[in-house]
Amino acid sequence: MNQAESGRSLIEMLAVIGIIGVLSVGVISTVRWGLVSGQTFSLQADVESAAQQLQELCSWNGDWDECNAKTTDLDLPSSLTLKGEADGILQTTEKVPVRVCRRLLNPTYTNWTEDLVGSIYIVETGRSELIPIPDNDEGREIWKTACGTSAFGPPVTMEFTVIK
Repeated sequence: MNQAESGRSLIEMLAVIGIIGVLSVGVISTVRWGLVSGQTFSLQADVESAAQQLQELCSWNGDWDECNAKTTDLDLPSSLTLKGEADGILQTTEKVPVRVCRRLLNPTYTNWTEDLVGSIYIVETGRSELIPIPDNDEGREIWKTACGTSAFGPPVTMEFTVIK
């Protein structure tokens, strides 16, 4: 007497493993996108909050050129520091992931408050000029390579100029 074998064939098992693999890749990429978006929006909110505090502090002093703001005068997150410059006060943050840097420069993902942050400078690029916040096609070409050419490159240092 022959008994029929029960169970799954090798092809059925491979098909199930393939479906699980495709679903896993989709979930992982969605989670990664969400984490980068969260970091981007958090850093943007921190920078704009610090810029607003700087504007208020220096306007109370009456003269931006003589404003001696210190990190202790403001409620800054640990990722931001102040840097005094002759042409304006810069907020600096280090170790910004390249993907977050690109999103901060991309107007599709961020909408900077116009009267707070005037420009962004990425230290590692070696550029002497400040990179304007992109608002046109030319600006979009800048942000694609401003933070580095590799999406998985080393973190960058960004400086944000506060509008006087």
